[in-house]
Amino acid sequence: MGPLGSGTHSSAADSGTRILRRGGSVRDEVTSVKEGDFVSAEMHVACGKCLQCRTGEAHICQHVKIIGVDSDGAFAEYVVIPESNIWKLDPAIPQEYASILDPLVTPCTPCWPEKSPRKR
Repeated sequence: MGPLGSGTHSSAADSGTRILRRGGSVRDEVTSVKEGDFVSAEMHVACGKCLQCRTGEAHICQHVKIIGVDSDGAFAEYVVIPESNIWKLDPAIPQEYASILDPLVTPCTPCWPEKSPRKR
């Protein structure tokens, strides 16, 4: 898990459950992003251990934790997010577009059911 530091631009909902940042400090064991990368994050952290997670249904994890609800979120000085939940963004994407990626997923997912994480 790697903390994204403060002193960065943040676009977030009132609870701090949406995040768009230039990454701050990143732990040494994190390999997919580095300090300064333009990132967003999936704020639902699945446990990886329950039946749903083990059978590819992490979207209905019985022990899901929501960053910004169950722990400090985007409004905190620092936020710790598992590396698997970080989405590295192309720096060419304008911030005003990138800031709506997370809330845009929910209404758009039914448009492409073949790409849904749910098993058929």
